[in-house]
Amino acid sequence: MSVSIVASAKTNPRNPAAPIIYYPTAVKNGEVDLDELAEEISASTSLTPADCYGVILALVHSVSGQLEKGNIVRLGHLGSLQVSVRGEGAPTPEGVTPALVKKAALTFRPGKKLKQMLQELKYVKKR
Repeated sequence: MSVSIVASAKTNPRNPAAPIIYYPTAVKNGEVDLDELAEEISASTSLTPADCYGVILALVHSVSGQLEKGNIVRLGHLGSLQVSVRGEGAPTPEGVTPALVKKAALTFRPGKKLKQMLQELKYVKKR
Protein backbone atom coordinates (compact mmCIF):
# COMPACT_ATOMS: atom_id res chain seq x y z
CA MET A 1 0.00 0.00 0.00
CA SER A 2 1.08 3.54 -0.57
CA VAL A 3 0.06 6.98 0.60
CA SER A 4 -0.76 9.52 -2.10
CA ILE A 5 0.77 12.97 -1.77
CA VAL A 6 0.11 16.33 -3.41
CA ALA A 7 2.09 19.56 -3.43
CA SER A 8 0.86 22.21 -0.97
CA ALA A 9 1.96 25.83 -1.35
CA LYS A 10 3.17 27.50 1.83
CA THR A 11 4.31 31.05 2.46
CA ASN A 12 6.85 32.06 5.06
CA PRO A 13 4.85 33.80 7.83
CA ARG A 14 7.97 35.65 8.97
CA ASN A 15 8.67 36.88 5.47
CA PRO A 16 5.53 37.14 3.32
CA ALA A 17 7.60 38.52 0.42
CA ALA A 18 9.66 35.30 0.25
CA PRO A 19 8.87 32.92 -2.59
CA ILE A 20 6.23 30.25 -2.07
CA ILE A 21 7.64 26.84 -1.20
CA TYR A 22 5.83 23.57 -1.94
CA TYR A 23 5.66 20.75 0.58
CA PRO A 24 4.29 17.20 0.30
CA THR A 25 0.89 16.71 1.94
CA ALA A 26 -0.82 13.35 2.44
CA VAL A 27 -4.10 12.89 0.57
CA LYS A 28 -7.00 11.60 2.64
CA ASN A 29 -8.84 8.83 0.82
CA GLY A 30 -11.92 8.68 3.02
CA GLU A 31 -12.99 7.75 6.51
CA VAL A 32 -13.73 4.58 8.40
CA ASP A 33 -16.38 4.65 11.12
CA LEU A 34 -16.95 2.49 14.17
CA ASP A 35 -19.41 0.22 12.35
CA GLU A 36 -16.89 -0.51 9.59
CA LEU A 37 -14.13 -1.21 12.10
CA ALA A 38 -16.42 -3.58 14.02
CA GLU A 39 -17.29 -5.43 10.79
CA GLU A 40 -13.63 -5.70 9.79
CA ILE A 41 -12.55 -6.95 13.22
CA SER A 42 -15.46 -9.39 13.26
CA ALA A 43 -14.39 -10.84 9.91
CA SER A 44 -10.94 -11.66 11.27
CA THR A 45 -12.07 -13.04 14.66
CA SER A 46 -14.79 -15.26 16.09
CA LEU A 47 -16.63 -12.23 17.50
CA THR A 48 -19.83 -10.82 16.07
CA PRO A 49 -19.89 -7.22 14.78
CA ALA A 50 -22.09 -6.32 17.76
CA ASP A 51 -19.53 -7.81 20.17
CA CYS A 52 -16.72 -5.84 18.50
CA TYR A 53 -18.77 -2.64 18.55
CA GLY A 54 -19.50 -3.11 22.25
CA VAL A 55 -15.85 -3.76 23.08
CA ILE A 56 -14.72 -0.67 21.17
CA LEU A 57 -17.31 1.51 22.94
CA ALA A 58 -16.29 0.07 26.31
CA LEU A 59 -12.64 0.75 25.46
CA VAL A 60 -13.41 4.39 24.68
CA HIS A 61 -15.30 4.71 27.98
CA SER A 62 -12.49 3.09 29.98
CA VAL A 63 -9.74 5.09 28.29
CA SER A 64 -11.63 8.34 28.95
CA GLY A 65 -12.03 7.48 32.62
CA GLN A 66 -8.37 6.58 33.06
CA LEU A 67 -7.22 9.76 31.30
CA GLU A 68 -9.47 11.84 33.56
CA LYS A 69 -7.69 10.25 36.54
CA GLY A 70 -4.36 11.42 35.14
CA ASN A 71 -3.17 7.98 34.05
CA ILE A 72 -1.17 7.23 30.93
CA VAL A 73 -3.13 4.65 28.92
CA ARG A 74 -0.90 2.12 27.19
CA LEU A 75 -2.64 0.21 24.42
CA GLY A 76 0.10 -2.26 23.52
CA HIS A 77 1.12 -2.19 19.86
CA LEU A 78 -1.32 0.65 19.19
CA GLY A 79 0.50 3.13 21.42
CA SER A 80 -0.20 5.29 24.45
CA LEU A 81 -2.36 8.28 25.30
CA GLN A 82 -2.03 10.89 27.99
CA VAL A 83 -3.50 14.28 28.80
CA SER A 84 -1.33 17.36 28.31
CA VAL A 85 -2.22 20.94 29.18
CA ARG A 86 -1.31 24.38 27.90
CA GLY A 87 -1.61 27.56 29.83
CA GLU A 88 -0.14 30.82 30.94
CA GLY A 89 3.10 31.10 32.86
CA ALA A 90 3.66 32.40 36.36
CA PRO A 91 6.76 34.02 37.86
CA THR A 92 6.93 31.47 40.71
CA PRO A 93 5.94 27.81 41.16
CA GLU A 94 3.43 28.88 43.79
CA GLY A 95 1.75 31.11 41.21
CA VAL A 96 0.86 28.16 38.99
CA THR A 97 -2.83 27.43 39.58
CA PRO A 98 -5.57 25.57 37.73
CA ALA A 99 -6.89 28.95 36.54
CA LEU A 100 -3.79 29.30 34.33
CA VAL A 101 -4.71 26.19 32.31
CA LYS A 102 -6.20 27.33 29.01
CA LYS A 103 -6.46 24.10 27.04
CA ALA A 104 -6.15 20.35 27.39
CA ALA A 105 -5.11 18.01 24.61
CA LEU A 106 -4.31 14.35 24.11
CA THR A 107 -0.76 13.29 23.40
CA PHE A 108 -0.58 10.09 21.37
CA ARG A 109 2.63 8.13 21.08
CA PRO A 110 2.43 5.34 18.52
CA GLY A 111 3.44 1.82 19.52
CA LYS A 112 6.02 -0.36 17.78
CA LYS A 113 3.68 -1.69 15.08
CA LEU A 114 2.47 1.78 14.10
CA LYS A 115 6.02 3.17 14.13
CA GLN A 116 7.09 0.30 11.90
CA MET A 117 4.17 0.96 9.54
CA LEU A 118 5.19 4.63 9.31
CA GLN A 119 8.79 3.70 8.51
CA GLU A 120 7.69 1.29 5.77
CA LEU A 121 5.21 3.59 4.03
CA LYS A 122 5.62 4.13 0.32
CA TYR A 123 4.50 7.35 -1.35
CA VAL A 124 3.09 8.15 -4.77
CA LYS A 125 2.41 11.59 -6.18
CA LYS A 126 -1.22 12.12 -7.08
CA ARG A 127 -1.96 14.39 -10.01
